[in-house]
Amino acid sequence: GRLSSLQRLLLDSTGLTGSIPASLGGLVNMKSLYFSYNSLTGTLPDSLSHLTKLQNFSIDSTSLSGTVPASYSKMTSLQYFEASNSHMLQGCLPLSWRKQLLFKGQALKVAVLNGTNLKGYC
Repeated sequence: GRLSSLQRLLLDSTGLTGSIPASLGGLVNMKSLYFSYNSLTGTLPDSLSHLTKLQNFSIDSTSLSGTVPASYSKMTSLQYFEASNSHMLQGCLPLSWRKQLLFKGQALKVAVLNGTNLKGYC
C-alpha cells in the first residue's frame, strides 16, 4: 500500500491505547518503531517478525504483556530494543539476538530491560 516504504514510525507519548496492530508487520521497510509512554495493552504481535530491517524498537513504559515472540528471532537487523518499565513483559529475548551480536558484530547492541520480568536470552 501507500505506506510500504515507511521507514520510521515515532509514536512516543501520543496517548495511544489498545494493542499494536498486527498490520504493521506489512511495513517491511520499517527501520525504527517507537511506542514508548503510551497505554498500550495486549501482547506483541507475531507479525512484527516480518520487519527484518528493523533496527530500533522501543516499547518502554507501556502496559504490554506476555513474552517477546520467538518469531522475533527473524529481526536480524535489530540494534536497539527498549522495554524498560513495561512491567507485564516476561520471559526472555530470542537467543538469535545474542548470537548476532557475538558472531557477526552487528545486530542487537543495546537492550534496556529494567522494570520488566524479561530475563536474558533463550
